[in-house]
Amino acid sequence: AGDEAGGGSSHASKRYPGCTAAVALVWGDMLYVANAGDCRTVLCRDYPTSAHAALSVDHAAQTNAEERERIATQGGILRQHIGGGSGGSGEWRVGETGLAVTRALGDADVRGDGVTPDPEVTETALTPGDEYFIMACDGLWDVVSNEEAVAMIKDTVKEPSMCAKRLGSEAMTRMSGDNITVVVAYLKDVSTAEVVTWERAF
Repeated sequence: AGDEAGGGSSHASKRYPGCTAAVALVWGDMLYVANAGDCRTVLCRDYPTSAHAALSVDHAAQTNAEERERIATQGGILRQHIGGGSGGSGEWRVGETGLAVTRALGDADVRGDGVTPDPEVTETALTPGDEYFIMACDGLWDVVSNEEAVAMIKDTVKEPSMCAKRLGSEAMTRMSGDNITVVVAYLKDVSTAEVVTWERAF
């Protein structure tokens, strides 16, 4: 999954655009996730109960205090843009150009402010109960929570592309204001046949 790294400013003519990215690798019974930016990967750990876990953190200046501290420690510029954020306090942005993320590929003009392409990598031991994972950029996660995404897939025919389209369509219905990229990957063979119980039908 990937997304264009954003953040408008009057210095737009000096921008060297970049993008965020997330990559997943299943190797044996391990799942490795590398993330740079505000993409997110969510693993469904138990289908019947909808238990799930986020396998990455969002590298967004507004929501990630640890990343803001890293930027500040490296001498980077951090500013709150008036008019964004709750309570009128403004949204945290990085550098003169006002980048919204703290990690991205490209964005050479804010490297001096601590923005790095180095991803955070997590490794997760898979269990028999692990069903699938969702990888998506912030165009989905800005308007759909982890819990809602898992619930929607539970109520969708178990075919990866159909699940991804369901989530993407929901994000558009909720008027997401950003790019929307969604990938759903199943970790085991599943039947696309739906069993409709009397209770579910009525």
